[in-house]
Amino acid sequence: MEKYMKSPSFQEVEEAKKHFKELLEAYWLQNDYLSWQWWLLLFGSTVPWIIWWVFVDKKRGVEILSFGLLAGVFSTILDAIGSNAMAWGYPIRLHWLFYPQLYPYDFTGISILFMICYQIAKDSEKKFALLALITSAFMAFGLEVIFVKIGIYEPYNWRHIYSFPIYFLIAWISRRIIKSLVKRGS
Repeated sequence: MEKYMKSPSFQEVEEAKKHFKELLEAYWLQNDYLSWQWWLLLFGSTVPWIIWWVFVDKKRGVEILSFGLLAGVFSTILDAIGSNAMAWGYPIRLHWLFYPQLYPYDFTGISILFMICYQIAKDSEKKFALLALITSAFMAFGLEVIFVKIGIYEPYNWRHIYSFPIYFLIAWISRRIIKSLVKRGS
């Protein structure tokens, strides 16, 4: 910070971004691309959607997908905030342009797991709350821990326990919004 005791110019910020982009691209090409973790992310970004398509209730497909995508948007926004605040980082990513987020997790893992809860619970708030709590615990204390162990996710000043209520709130708020829209459209 001492380097920037004077206010940096916009041009200086853009030059730093350009240098960062070049570093990130080189890192990705040398460390991420085609690694076994990269293949895992690619697989994990595509196959769950195919499985979801087979099992989704087609009569409620648009509603369920809307819910899942809204949860993915909330997750991506929060992921950007946390990543940019240096609470966590992603040593492995699907593409170097996916910075800072781990989009496969935001738009596949979180979306699909919560869409399963949404579909199973139908109109039962209690059932959805229970399923969302279980799923949130699985993501915070299961998937995040696995991602740390295999080098895809690195928390800096973040603990898995912090993620648990956030996951639940993402699901709960997304459900409330979609159910409200569905009710208005009926």
